[in-house]
Amino acid sequence: ELAEEDGYEESDDGGEYLEDGTFVTYLIPGRTSYNAWCIKCNDDPLGQAVLARIEEMTQINRNHFEHLQMLRYKRKQHYHVHHDYDYYTVPRQPGPRIATFFLYLSDVEE
Repeated sequence: ELAEEDGYEESDDGGEYLEDGTFVTYLIPGRTSYNAWCIKCNDDPLGQAVLARIEEMTQINRNHFEHLQMLRYKRKQHYHVHHDYDYYTVPRQPGPRIATFFLYLSDVEE
């Protein structure tokens, strides 16, 4: 629900890094899912609990985390294997990604 508030958009890939600190994004066939960065998760009690659990399991302080990224898949959608290192993330507060933590949230038909 929190990610819904921030809105899901087609998953894209970062392209050219611009002088103002932003970058051009583009859609690629390797990512057909929908993506939302959950900005509000940092202040929500459930979001705080998830972040605390990830912090406990990884032993990495959440000050080094990016916002939670939520992906939504419909039938036959995918997000191909890829590297998460991008040179333009180095100067950002969390720095470049050193790990990715997956949580799968889905309804399973019985």
